[in-house]
Amino acid sequence: MKLPKGFDFERTYYLAGPMTGYEEFNYPAFERSQRELRGDGVKVESPHSIPWPEIPQDGEELWQTMMRQALRLLLACEGIILLRGWTESRGALVEYNIATALKMPVYFLDGKYVVAMHDNERTIAL
Repeated sequence: MKLPKGFDFERTYYLAGPMTGYEEFNYPAFERSQRELRGDGVKVESPHSIPWPEIPQDGEELWQTMMRQALRLLLACEGIILLRGWTESRGALVEYNIATALKMPVYFLDGKYVVAMHDNERTIAL
């Protein structure tokens, strides 16, 4: 995995991407990405590790239950790494918006490259 210069290995990152509508909720992509990032020394948490509700749910109820758990996990992290397809995911868009509002570092995982998406230290003169 190629990480950008200045990547902060002290932070724990949240892995965000599409799940709903994907075969196996896209767990294989989350598992592979988490394994590869951890193999390169990145501390990363993934929503695919969240346990399913004990009481069966589906549709919007399931999405809301899982999203509440995912947001707790995101808020325990200090940065976010987005998987391919995140812009088409309602949940990943929510997670991205929260991460940027909290000025977390935002990265995009593109194959074997982790690319910085924002420079939170830069100020913009209006």
